[in-house]
Amino acid sequence: MHKLPFAMTLIGAVISIKAHSYEGTPSVKIIDSNKNFYCTAELLVENGNIYKEGLNHSATISFTNGMDNVLIKSKENITVYSYESFMKMPPNPYQIQEGMIGMTYYLKTDDNQTNIMDILSDGTVMIFGSSLGKKVLLKFKCKDLKLNITVH
Repeated sequence: MHKLPFAMTLIGAVISIKAHSYEGTPSVKIIDSNKNFYCTAELLVENGNIYKEGLNHSATISFTNGMDNVLIKSKENITVYSYESFMKMPPNPYQIQEGMIGMTYYLKTDDNQTNIMDILSDGTVMIFGSSLGKKVLLKFKCKDLKLNITVH
């Protein structure tokens, strides 16, 4: 377990990710709705504490409605996130290449919170949210998931 510096809170990370932009207009090659991608957790950050060892979180991701929605299925539940925008990865402490392009999806929770899922072109998935009053980030790697994003 490691501790994130105070200046790099999850909220700050989400704001900086959304603020980092790119030149041009991105588009993505649509992935078939029948395709499921198995993902395993590589990193869990909970209230600033970083956990990398012994993570037993896994999920299956699939896209629906021409990639307007993402279904994420875990042992506990099925959640649907809705497309928000394209994004470009800023400098970050999560060992993700700066400048990588991806897609951002949102989920409005019952308690009026917004969880954010960033799916990067290399199959990395970052989920930012809160659980039981704790700020949480989960980083997954989806082995067979690759987004074909082009900037025009």
